[in-house]
Amino acid sequence: MPLVYVIVLNYNGKADTLECLRSLAGVSYPDFRILVVDNASADSSVEAIKQDFPRLDVLQNNENLGFAGGNNVGIRYALEQGADYVFLLNNDTVVDPGVLTELVKVGESDQAVGIIGSLIYYLHRPQEVWFASGKIYWPAGTTRHLTTIPDGLREVDFITGCALMIKKQALEKVGSLDPDFFLYYEDTDWSVRVKKAGFKLVVAPASVVWHKEMGAQGGRSPGHEYYVTRNNLLFMKRHANPLLWLTFIPAFTLKIAVKVLLFTCRGQFNLLPPLFKGIKDYLTGRYGKQS
Repeated sequence: MPLVYVIVLNYNGKADTLECLRSLAGVSYPDFRILVVDNASADSSVEAIKQDFPRLDVLQNNENLGFAGGNNVGIRYALEQGADYVFLLNNDTVVDPGVLTELVKVGESDQAVGIIGSLIYYLHRPQEVWFASGKIYWPAGTTRHLTTIPDGLREVDFITGCALMIKKQALEKVGSLDPDFFLYYEDTDWSVRVKKAGFKLVVAPASVVWHKEMGAQGGRSPGHEYYVTRNNLLFMKRHANPLLWLTFIPAFTLKIAVKVLLFTCRGQFNLLPPLFKGIKDYLTGRYGKQS
């Protein structure tokens, strides 16, 4: 059986991570290993994980490397250990016992498949779909989660990093996540790079995950608004042709104007500076982690 490494990234998410690991303990796939990568948490996460799961491998980063950098540490380790597949899994999830079996089944059925995603429901509304496929609307530079459950396999534009399995062959060809993104759009950028390399991206609806949406961010935050704004521009810089910018810039400007109006009406004035800082840092080439 192909060896699967499940990478769970933790950043001050002790309770969520422990719940996620408990669900992974029930996975039925016969050849998988779990790797926890900790992004310099300050909530005694590592101690709790080691106490409850003493046999798990835990890698500790000296600083918060973000979603991209933190997972890259795990990806490198997994490949060194001979992984055939790497499954990135958000720590604020629980999984169905057959989650890996179904993903590997799809991956092994077609050599052209590079990334396979799970069908993801809301944890607290378990009949409501959070992610069934990812769609990129290139003229506006926007991405959306589609929630219609497909009858079978569905090729998609991108797979969310919440529950994403990638083949070793795709990793060897395109490399890991881009740390310039740090947080947000890194999974979309990765998906597009894998697709450009000639691989298919598919969702396997029989592989099921339940997700606590925005668990790590706690809803809108200055950090969320900053990285989404900056990385939207960075993503389009990396992948959009010049003609698309003719439609993207007006759409992006309108989106920012709507956010400014919305945050002002709601009294969320702390969310306004990150919008403009995100634009400024993109224009000045300040990528990766920023304060």
